[in-house]
Amino acid sequence: MGLKVDSVTVSFGDKKVLREFSLAFPPSGFVGISGPSGCGKTTLLKTIAGLINPDEGSIAGLDNTTFSLVFAEDVLLDWLTVEENIQLVVPQGKAQVSELLEMVELPGYEKFYPADLSKGMKRRVAIARALAVESDVLLLDEPTANLDKRLAFAIMEKIVTLRKDKLTICVTHDIEILEQFATQTYRF
Repeated sequence: MGLKVDSVTVSFGDKKVLREFSLAFPPSGFVGISGPSGCGKTTLLKTIAGLINPDEGSIAGLDNTTFSLVFAEDVLLDWLTVEENIQLVVPQGKAQVSELLEMVELPGYEKFYPADLSKGMKRRVAIARALAVESDVLLLDEPTANLDKRLAFAIMEKIVTLRKDKLTICVTHDIEILEQFATQTYRF
């Protein structure tokens, strides 16, 4: 059984961000979600990940499902190096940090701190950190923000190849990314 959002409503105060929202996801593939700012795309990802509890409705298919998430903000810990930020999410053992950094085209940056990186570099570290987790579902919130087109396409191609048998849900305003990589696309 795949992931299924069933009649989910999420409110912040008096504002309903999601109203009886339903969507069934395939068990694998790259699913793209687009829509105008403020329509609830990020709220949907955070609700799927269990970071927001819905007011009403349910999400099925979560039993024994592991998630990794690239937030819209990079959420790196400033006092940790790039390597330590990536290792932080690996429950046991060590991630192959150099391989992950190679994948996001940041070789040799293991010992750098977030303050030493550009916004695009921080974005790539956040992606590498999410990929360090062997997750069933990868949730991406504007993963190509602050990346040039060549780099955005190269990284997304690697993600799609790496996760071909797993589910990736990508929220983005970049329609070209969705046209190129999404196996299914939903518009809010």
